[in-house]
Order: sequence, then structure tokens, then C-alpha cells
Amino acid sequence: MDVERVIIKYEVDYFLNLKLGKIHTPLGYLNNAYHHGALLQPIISRPLLVKFEDEGGILPIHSTGLWVSERDIGPLSFGYDFTVGNGIGPNNPVADDNDNKSFSFGAHIKPMEYLEVGVSTYYDKLEIGELSLNGSLLSEALDNSMLVGHLAYTSLGFESIGEYDLITNETNSDKVKTKAYFIYAGYNFEKITPYLRYDNLKFGKSEPYYSMNE
Repeated sequence: MDVERVIIKYEVDYFLNLKLGKIHTPLGYLNNAYHHGALLQPIISRPLLVKFEDEGGILPIHSTGLWVSERDIGPLSFGYDFTVGNGIGPNNPVADDNDNKSFSFGAHIKPMEYLEVGVSTYYDKLEIGELSLNGSLLSEALDNSMLVGHLAYTSLGFESIGEYDLITNETNSDKVKTKAYFIYAGYNFEKITPYLRYDNLKFGKSEPYYSMNE
């Protein structure tokens, strides 16, 4: 009896990436495209929206937890990121300020060469008595949610990056929205990159977490 050996080969044209530990929260584009390499980023300083936490930034730029991502799926090079980890607060990312965990999810496509379009979200919950970034103690529990959209075109010459962030801090008595965005455009001449950048950060009235409500 002849035995025919059949070899089935399955090729995967994308990859699953797992990270555990301290991570850059996958919000927007610039935070993960340009980590701490100031010499690599196209601008002299980070925009207000994506400043590091110890520089007065309002976003959870870093976190500690689990990150799952995939890249280059299908003809549009679809990719996604999912994280669960320490939430926002003065101790992030070293430790969590409560038993709640933060969650983030982002997705993007690359419909043409050099162009990426994406959206990402973030959610966390803070408890009564926790320390806010404005130095006061929270008198109510607070739900923190973020929605970030980005568009990045980074060719060998012209490049442009834009991000918009809508942050909602909701308590039992109020819902406050903070809005921030930046737009960057430049042209890379190898040794020099002249560029324009515009930043805007507007705290909501009676913001309970970020500002002193001035």
C-alpha cells in the first residue's frame, strides 16, 4: 500500500506581537513612532498633546501591562493595538493608583505608500480620594475616556502629521471635555528639515483632573 505524504504549508503574511512590562501607550501616531529619540523625531520638541508625564503632559504616554498588536493585514496593511495595564495617575507607570485597570485599543490602515490613518481609544476609572494631576483629591469617582484620531504622511521628502484628542472626564455630577490637537508639516532636505507646527490645548470648564479650573 502506497502512502502519499501531503505537506500543507500555511504562510502568515502578518505578525502577532506581544509585550509585557513598561510600554508606550498606543495613542495616536507620534507617541509610538518617535519614543525618546529626540534626534530622530522631525521636530525640536514634542507637541503639547504628547509631552511626557514628567514634563506636564496630560496623556498616559507610558503604562505597565500587556500589549497585543498585529501589523500588515490585508491589502490596506491594517493593524491594531490592544493594551491592558496601570491606569492614569501620579504613580503611572511605576504602580497603579487603584484596583481598576486601563484599556486602550487602536486601529490603523495604510491606503497608500507613506500614508497612515488611524483612530485609538483609552478608558480608565479613578476612585474618590485619589490625587489628580492638578494636586487636589478627587471628591467623586471619575471615568476617564479618550478618543484620538491621526493622519501621518511621511515620505522621504515632504511629511505631515496631525492628531486630534477628545478627552472626557465624567463624574456623577458633571461631564467635562478637554480638546487638544497639533499639526506638523515639513520637508526633509537630509541635513535640515524646515517645518511648521501648530498646537492647541483647551481644558474644559470646571475640569476636575487636569487643570486648576482657572
